[in-house]
Amino acid sequence: DKLAADDEIRVAGPILRQSRRITPATLLDIVSRKGEAHHASVAMRQHIPHDICDALANGSSPTVLIILVNNPGARFDTATRHKIIQKSFSNPDLFVAVDRHTEFGKAIMAAYETGGGSLPKWDADAEVAGFIGNGQIDRALAVIAMEARTRHRVATHAYHKDTLESFVIIARAANLSWGTMVGLLLNQFGISVSANQINDSRRLFDDTTRREALGTTRIRASS
Repeated sequence: DKLAADDEIRVAGPILRQSRRITPATLLDIVSRKGEAHHASVAMRQHIPHDICDALANGSSPTVLIILVNNPGARFDTATRHKIIQKSFSNPDLFVAVDRHTEFGKAIMAAYETGGGSLPKWDADAEVAGFIGNGQIDRALAVIAMEARTRHRVATHAYHKDTLESFVIIARAANLSWGTMVGLLLNQFGISVSANQINDSRRLFDDTTRREALGTTRIRASS
């Protein structure tokens, strides 16, 4: 147990990740006193019970929480899932990881209803445009999904596999500008998108209120 609490992660890390002799009390103490490197090692353990997951959810960085959420041996109770989801609303990478986890799907939609006010006060239009410009499509779609109050998988499916009209609705629900919408279309379809498609998309974009679009995305997320 003393080695597991060593300040030097080269000493503590392998023990934290692999040792079965460390007591839960020791792990909780280490999580409460140590930093990100120790937290990450704990998050990599083969089996992580609810109370340790909750301790990590309280004090760990998004990077550590991504490791935790991607660990099939981690066990989350309802309160812990809620904490992680709320943190994911300000970190697109964590949001993507959370959305891909089977246990978190319905909890994400519930969080929009009960805690939507905690979504970050960012300029979603600028965030999306910036991510697209840097080729970070998953992050752009994560911001779109959050602003549209839907799942990342819904936004991703609409963008990559569904009809052009479906993605226009998602973008409208996210309250994007038409200029950012055109940037998304060109990024996805390039020169293959026709002038007629852009004109039709603009008409749908202009004719659909955000409230109508939000209702449609909510139905798709629950299906």
